[in-house]
Amino acid sequence: MLDNLSKFCIDLGIEDPRNIDFDVVELDSKIRNFVLECNRSDWLFTIWSCQGHYHDNGFTSPYFTFIVDNLYETELIKRAYEVCHGCFELGHKSFPVYGGYDVMFTKSYHGMFYSIVSVYWGKECIDNDKFYSNLGILLKGV
Repeated sequence: MLDNLSKFCIDLGIEDPRNIDFDVVELDSKIRNFVLECNRSDWLFTIWSCQGHYHDNGFTSPYFTFIVDNLYETELIKRAYEVCHGCFELGHKSFPVYGGYDVMFTKSYHGMFYSIVSVYWGKECIDNDKFYSNLGILLKGV
């Protein structure tokens, strides 16, 4: 009998992330351990990801596209902001407040038990070792 995550993946035509052989999948080195740990959880799974890269003509922001258990969706959003805590100097103490860091969310599908949510962090997270080490905050205590 299929569990809810397996049914969700079949309905969307995507591979169940618990069945992916990460020995043959190329993952960015700075996020590899997080992706492996995430896909061993029972509530949050990565299906696409990028650690962020600078290019000659711009950059690609760090992002993860997650399958998230609907019971924990708001927790994911809260924790995505916490990942940035302590990564940057936020020196704007006067109004209007601007700058800081960016976190953007898109929800592309909502099922009965799971949803697809992508989280994008700003370019200031690229090559930021504190950011990469803080990714584990997403998984703590759930």
